Amino acid sequence: YLETLNRNSIDDKGAVISSTVHYGNNVQNAYFTGDQMVYGDGMVSLDVAGHELTHGITYNTANLEYRWQSGALNESFSDIFAAMIDREDWLIGEDVGEIFGQDALRDMADPTQFGQPGHAKDWSTTCLDNQGVHINSGIFNKAYYEIATTIGKEKAEQIFYRTLIHYLQPTSSFLDTRNAVLQVTDELYPDEMAAVETGF
Repeated sequence: YLETLNRNSIDDKGAVISSTVHYGNNVQNAYFTGDQMVYGDGMVSLDVAGHELTHGITYNTANLEYRWQSGALNESFSDIFAAMIDREDWLIGEDVGEIFGQDALRDMADPTQFGQPGHAKDWSTTCLDNQGVHINSGIFNKAYYEIATTIGKEKAEQIFYRTLIHYLQPTSSFLDTRNAVLQVTDELYPDEMAAVETGF
């Protein structure tokens, strides 16, 4: 975040980030509490840490409500920047070993591989998991993958970071965010507008 996006910690003011590791007994989870990062046994990897740190940045900027579309966006932005921090592939959590019987938590290139929709037409209607925040995040993850593999990760991460910190608000929807991404693309890389629209 500092070297690529010139951000100084999760609040951009140099906040100290506390982390608890080996939390609990065989806890296969990691999360941001609003005050610190918490990692269960084996859950510390580059992309998992990047995912949780991004929740801290979202909390300090757009503060996307953790339910329905805004919650799915909250999860998606954490996956997006996890994949930009661990740039080797489009998998999330592949380095923590088998978890929940899977080789990774999510695949941004093919969300359906781990039970997520990859298109808005396949939105999963559920009351579970705050109306499906970990399921439906695959929709925006797939859009980001399509955009980043077309215009390049370097441009894509700048566009989506600026969108998150300057243009989103707690109840932003998928459509709000798509429109904001297009606005930021026009501001930063107008020649890429068609490619970004196609990605969506």
